[in-house]
Amino acid sequence: MRFLFILLLTVLAIPAGLFADIRLRVVSDTAEKDLAWMPLSFRVQGDPDLPGAKVRRLSDGKELPAQLERIKGGVIVHWVSPRLAAGSRGAWSLELQSKAPKKNYRVKVLPQGTGSSRIDIDGQAFSSYVYGGKGLFKPYFYPLRNPAGGNLTRHYPLKSGVAGERADHPHHRSFWFTHGEVNGVDFWAEGAKTGRIVHRGFKGKESGAVYGRLTSTNSWETVKGEKILEERRDVRIFPLDSGQVLMDFDITLVATDGDVHFGSTKEGSFGIRVAGTMKQTSGGSIKNSRGGSGAGQCWGKPAEWVDYYGPVDGKEVGVTIMDHPDSFRHPTHWHVRDYGLFAANPFGHRHFYGRKEAEKGAYRMQKGKAIRFKYRLYIHHGDTAKSGVANVYAGFSHPPLLHLKR
Repeated sequence: MRFLFILLLTVLAIPAGLFADIRLRVVSDTAEKDLAWMPLSFRVQGDPDLPGAKVRRLSDGKELPAQLERIKGGVIVHWVSPRLAAGSRGAWSLELQSKAPKKNYRVKVLPQGTGSSRIDIDGQAFSSYVYGGKGLFKPYFYPLRNPAGGNLTRHYPLKSGVAGERADHPHHRSFWFTHGEVNGVDFWAEGAKTGRIVHRGFKGKESGAVYGRLTSTNSWETVKGEKILEERRDVRIFPLDSGQVLMDFDITLVATDGDVHFGSTKEGSFGIRVAGTMKQTSGGSIKNSRGGSGAGQCWGKPAEWVDYYGPVDGKEVGVTIMDHPDSFRHPTHWHVRDYGLFAANPFGHRHFYGRKEAEKGAYRMQKGKAIRFKYRLYIHHGDTAKSGVANVYAGFSHPPLLHLKR
């Protein structure tokens, strides 16, 4: 048996029995910008039962948490690079191990009764993914812990009577993905005549040293239970330092049962309702990648990212939604409000630009076709500048290419 180590176009063959405890040197291209908090990966093609791997940063010898993803024909080694300065090149040593390392999971995905999975980071509850239960209209994450330890999203309607919160828009359930008009069915609101996004099963739930992962399939259905489309959702949660977190979403909508029409409406799609004290009307702030400030300059505008930050329990925290260049209709538009609603929406032209532009927001997906959304959530300390949002986005949108150094 032989093992092939492949990164981009680089191939290295190593005889069987010698792969274990071998160190490989991986280097990046020169960074054009300052990059921050980049999940990186290296593919090892061969036996998927590779016991383990270590990753060490060569600039200072520091060992970084590593995690193996087992795929058909091999594995992928994952780690996170905290920084890469403009004009520099990163270099890492990968040690392929003959014995499985001791489990040291920073992220644990745990069962939590019927219809919910709990996500813990470093031994503390971070969030729960709620996907089932009586009266559920769509899956959602609640709560989301901010880096200072408090809640990042509004409690209502899941918890009432919280000081500083408005009891409005009960369909704004913490953090969710949906759309307001799909084949004429409203999936945004919640009521007797609205559609439901029904969880149909997990393909996998994974805990790990680098990330936790949830992969699932959902069915978007009418009030009569008729299927309109299938959703394939892949979520990875990466803990950073000081309580900061990345959440990467890779969502594919597939027209499995006929053509699908997405209506042009502001009511969508990848949304958060921030904590009551974070909202702009309570002293919070909204910034976008194109210099916009406040809801008035960011609502209905295209941008690569939007950051919403403000005080929670006396400490400034924030959350950024980032739109990947490969995502549908990048750069997306934004349905972001001063009262705390915050959503990426590529379909909202009728409300953003007026009825004459409505058709530019609508989209018809033919049977058998699919559209893909790739978003990153960055939960951070401080404001947009202090948290380095632009540098994190640069690492997300254009990560450096990696090469095997012989």
